[in-house]
Amino acid sequence: MEAIRDIVVKHLKVVQDGIAANMKQQNRTTSGRSVASLRIEDEGTEGLARVMLTGDKQWEVMERGRGPGKVPHNFSDIIKEWILKKGISYRQFAPKNGNPERGLQSLSYMIAHSIMKKGTKLHRDKGYNDIFDTLLEEETEKLALEATGIVETEIDKINDKDDENN
Repeated sequence: MEAIRDIVVKHLKVVQDGIAANMKQQNRTTSGRSVASLRIEDEGTEGLARVMLTGDKQWEVMERGRGPGKVPHNFSDIIKEWILKKGISYRQFAPKNGNPERGLQSLSYMIAHSIMKKGTKLHRDKGYNDIFDTLLEEETEKLALEATGIVETEIDKINDKDDENN
């Protein structure tokens, strides 16, 4: 059923492209690493198709934010990179006559600590950014219709062959 594999890949590509567009439209792109992590993987074997859209772990919290709790060991460094990419001012967090790098360190620690204790603002506000839910739903419906058509055609072919053999 190569035809079904092809339409699955086609719809996953639409979802992948749509996610990138939604991230940009909602100003959720900082480094582009999250979108770049999305990949279509085809692990099909003889007669079986297993095609998936996968991405890095941060996609788990992209639409609803991150709740409080354990954070990665390098979370403060991740936040530092985010601050720099977003162009957030951090100099005011440096000690007077101190190194601006200390301001970056202080701000990243404060943000990381706040997220660890309270979660992200999106999570706390019970917010929602529709980045992939609607896309997945729409493409799943389209995929189901297309796949059903292909399967029906294949069943008709099998039935026609059975009629010819009888």
